[in-house]
Amino acid sequence: MSSFFSYRNEKFKSYFAVILALIWPFLHYYSHNFYQIGSKERQVILVTFLVLLVLTSMFLFFINSVKVINKHFFKISTFLVFAIVLTFQFGFLRQNFPAYDKYIYILLLLSLLLFSLKFSGKKMTELVIIFALVPVASSLSGVIYKEFTNKKIDPFSGRYEDLGLKLKQERNVYYFILDGYSGELGLRKILNYDNSNFYKKLKKQKFKILDKSFANYPTSFMSISSALNMNYHVKEGVRKDKTREKFGKLLQGQNQSVLTFKNLGYQYIHFSNKFWKLSKCRFNYDICLPEIYTKEGLSGSLGSFYNHEFRNTFIGMTPLLGLINKVVSKNTLGDDVIPNNGIKYLNKWINDNVDNTKKPFFMFAHTFAVHQPYVYSKGCGVRKDADMKPPNNDIEAYLNEVSCMNNDILSLVETIEKRDPNAIIILQGDHGSETNLQLSKHPLSEWSDNDILERYSIFNAVKAPKECKNKFYNSMSPVNTLRGVLSCLSDKDLNNLEDQYYYAAYENMENFEVVEVVKRIKKLFLDK
Repeated sequence: MSSFFSYRNEKFKSYFAVILALIWPFLHYYSHNFYQIGSKERQVILVTFLVLLVLTSMFLFFINSVKVINKHFFKISTFLVFAIVLTFQFGFLRQNFPAYDKYIYILLLLSLLLFSLKFSGKKMTELVIIFALVPVASSLSGVIYKEFTNKKIDPFSGRYEDLGLKLKQERNVYYFILDGYSGELGLRKILNYDNSNFYKKLKKQKFKILDKSFANYPTSFMSISSALNMNYHVKEGVRKDKTREKFGKLLQGQNQSVLTFKNLGYQYIHFSNKFWKLSKCRFNYDICLPEIYTKEGLSGSLGSFYNHEFRNTFIGMTPLLGLINKVVSKNTLGDDVIPNNGIKYLNKWINDNVDNTKKPFFMFAHTFAVHQPYVYSKGCGVRKDADMKPPNNDIEAYLNEVSCMNNDILSLVETIEKRDPNAIIILQGDHGSETNLQLSKHPLSEWSDNDILERYSIFNAVKAPKECKNKFYNSMSPVNTLRGVLSCLSDKDLNNLEDQYYYAAYENMENFEVVEVVKRIKKLFLDK
């Protein structure tokens, strides 16, 4: 056994190559999600790696100890290196060749098997090590760089200024992001859906419906972060970034609005929806509300990570995602899926805790209210086949979710009215629906006018004191929302920025660009 662990032993070199190949996907995932992964997630990654390491080592030691197959050790280990790398590249095949991903994977796997059987051996060992070492070194350098720069550099340093505000009146502020909730124009003109009854009920609760509101950006990470920062941080003339990671801090509490509220003596309550690590609790919060999924299969934070984030990102790199989604969905989705949208959970928390919470407070909650997974079936029963990513173009499912979720939203509003009647409440979509698969189109010239209307038109409703209603106008965009709230609460009017609308790619980050679409939106929808 000791001779096996000598680097001069050619079999150990092959074993070393396999371990390098196994290390790579974990380093790659960690590097690309560095700002989104907390300590518990690191533990999950480490445990998963150690389990796979032990299993792989046991398999190779078994091969080495059985005389019948011992002579094929180099062929098997070489194929294992190629198979690990290919398996963790399956996500690329799924994204680019969705109809043929499995067939391409099997064909490539068989080709690599034939190559390993024909060419592997002692002379190939060094080349295989280099093949495995290059991606490991690349990912490791990325982790090291981010580890050091993360402690020294604020991605938006210099933007958090003291606005010199003095509190004029104390009111709790609830800012609910309803992810993917389209506005009146998008629902009526594109999806042929009449939402007027919902609006009437909100108006009875003294809400003002901003029915010509459009998102500043068509993607969550830019739309929400700019709203919280009360500024345009991505626009024409600004350096183009090829990663979403830098937006994490803005979404996680390190932004102009949170720091301004805290300077005014407010507590900050942050709700993390647990589906999207970019919006998790991280900075400046006094209360974090993350524990929603403790009854789903595995328990606590570890369970929610495996069930959602880990399942759809890390495991999504492999062919196992489809199988695991089916198994997990069958085992974990039932009556307990309802809190996943966040609205019912927040309703209960506010009802039970608002009287005992130090005031005043600013609550920010990014909910998946009408976003996948669609948790409601027809008649607003619980869906048994809910999945993280059902088709975006399933219009019937989307509109059913809107209809059912409206009841939950109205119940939430009634609870706040009962428990906290003087509060300011914002109900706002971060972008509209995507039933024509707009985000798969690039560049903007491929978007039709209807594509723009559906994706940019957002639901936006504000309940504020009567004397502040004029601070919220019908075409107000999210970047000005909290400017209006702070102007209402303080002794100074914060000047609104000009409402601008930009286009940027989402997943196709190598073609990340920002293009002004304000002229098309104004011409088509606002100037009429």
